Amino acid sequence: MNWTFLHNYTIPISGLTRTWAPEWFIDTDGSVNVSPTAASTATHFTAYTITAANAALTTWSTPIQLSGIGPNYMDTSSSRSAPPTMRSPRTRR
Repeated sequence: MNWTFLHNYTIPISGLTRTWAPEWFIDTDGSVNVSPTAASTATHFTAYTITAANAALTTWSTPIQLSGIGPNYMDTSSSRSAPPTMRSPRTRR
């Protein structure tokens, strides 16, 4: 596998200071998504999903906080067992 750098992208989250373990996935509708865990404070990480708005991956949706996942759950990953897609977080220690 060869990777090609496209460009840097700043996630539009107010006060963002860190991101952790972005997970890429392609949904059943063919959309390209990334689920980063992000922090805007020194102690609380929050899981989000952003979706590519074009095939060139140069424009992205506004970050959507994943519901049902409390603060400091990290390494969010996607698995498809039945609709809808499920997210499996890991607690920050």
